[in-house]
Amino acid sequence: MAYVSLSVSDQEKAWMESYAKLHSIDLSEAIKEAFFEKIEDEYDLKVIAEYEADPDKTTYSMAEVAKELGLEDDEAYTKTIFPVIFTQTENVVLVEVPDLKILTEGVDMADAIDMARDAIGLKGLCIQDNNQEIPLPSKLSQIDALNGTFADDGESIVSLVDVDFSEYRRRLDNKTVRRNVTLPNWLNLEADKANINVSRVLQDALMEKLNVSNRI
Repeated sequence: MAYVSLSVSDQEKAWMESYAKLHSIDLSEAIKEAFFEKIEDEYDLKVIAEYEADPDKTTYSMAEVAKELGLEDDEAYTKTIFPVIFTQTENVVLVEVPDLKILTEGVDMADAIDMARDAIGLKGLCIQDNNQEIPLPSKLSQIDALNGTFADDGESIVSLVDVDFSEYRRRLDNKTVRRNVTLPNWLNLEADKANINVSRVLQDALMEKLNVSNRI
């Protein structure tokens, strides 16, 4: 087995260790994966460039490809990936999602990714609920970390964060909310005696009244 030495700054080393910890792999494996992914990306870009230069090319949408392969319901085809700028400061990781004008933060890189995903999901649902289209994500190459809102606050990198808006909506719809219900005291006592779950009865009655089924 051959060994390769690599010189990096303390900040760069911290970023690499954070990435390796996030993916539960050792640092050397993380560096090797990143290197070979870079080679694969450049090869893919070369193939794409050759394809785009072909005047007789035929294009297909992702939906058409998924249908052709019988993958319409596959989770991989329901996700959207947004470029996100992460800025490491002394105490926190600052987060910016330029396409959705989102600013948030996390205590570390792993938390920052989770915060970005939640913020993207919530912002996307708000846009949909206002009968608007969620903006299409920019290409990774179109986002310059040096032009980010927090560029002067620390060292910034651009990465990708995926979110499944359909799954996020299901999770939000199934989140319980507290509603105060006023009952006559005698009725409340009778329910307690009969060990009746008033909340469950109310849910069942509302679903029957509204003619809807349980989404859980």
